[in-house]
Amino acid sequence: MRAAWVLSLSVLAGVLAGAAMMYVAWQHNPQCEIHCQELGIAWGNWLTIGASWAIPVAIIFWLVLSIIRAALVRLTAYLAWRR
Repeated sequence: MRAAWVLSLSVLAGVLAGAAMMYVAWQHNPQCEIHCQELGIAWGNWLTIGASWAIPVAIIFWLVLSIIRAALVRLTAYLAWRR
């Protein structure tokens, strides 16, 4: 479980990005696509916007952090071997 922080940070980044885009969609709603007095909240549209940002951001962060972690592990092993 030493690499659990990579997944945790990736999920956190994805959730934050998705929540930010959901907030932007809620604020910029000129044609009542997300919410309206008469229709209520269009949960499908709103959650799709959040998921369409959360999932790719989480995957990209996971890949980048995994590469950085692997590089750091190899670098520390190399430096320990060199002593």
